[in-house]
Amino acid sequence: MKRLILITIIFLAAAACERHSAAEPSPSESKPSSGIHEKQPESLQWEMGTALGTIALVLVTGISIYVASRTEQVFKEIVATLGRNAEVLAQTQARVEDAAVVRTMATCIEQYQEIEDKRHAKAIDAERYFELLWNLHFAEFHFFKRGFLPAEVYGLWVWVRHQDYHKDRLKLEKTEAEGWSHAKEYLRDEDFQSFVESWLKKPNITRLEVTNLIMPLLHSTKVARKA
Repeated sequence: MKRLILITIIFLAAAACERHSAAEPSPSESKPSSGIHEKQPESLQWEMGTALGTIALVLVTGISIYVASRTEQVFKEIVATLGRNAEVLAQTQARVEDAAVVRTMATCIEQYQEIEDKRHAKAIDAERYFELLWNLHFAEFHFFKRGFLPAEVYGLWVWVRHQDYHKDRLKLEKTEAEGWSHAKEYLRDEDFQSFVESWLKKPNITRLEVTNLIMPLLHSTKVARKA
């Protein structure tokens, strides 16, 4: 860009000199008539004005080219800075999301442990136990749909709940089936009820089958957000 500025200035300066030389009278014309001689000062003044105007044009052109060059350079620096900032922002956002996932998992595990501790201590009856247990699974269901639980973790919890339901070894006043029937009335959420009954009452289910059941939940949430 600097080379272009220099070439342009030299070109314009050369053009100005050429016009000035062309305007000077030849030696044979150095003895004009008295009428023409009287007009020489005006002609010289016009030539000087033209030369000064050309020089000014050269300077203005050079400055304009320089300013354009600097503007382009500054713009590129701004774009590069924005790109770096966007990358840092994306990394920060990813860390925030990871931290939210970890907190959600820790909270769910802690609440489950509290429910089990109360059951072992016989601090709650069977009805309240199933209310708390299925309420926790209800929360996990919605956490997963919104991306706050990893698929492998939520899939594992669903599979374990299926296994425990069919073992029915809690030795409470209510069976697992009765507990789920009570929880449905307690929660009154058709989406959650439909999802649970798609796997809960199956005699056997594999981890892969559970994964295939839960993944559409994420898709449905993304579609709902776009709408």
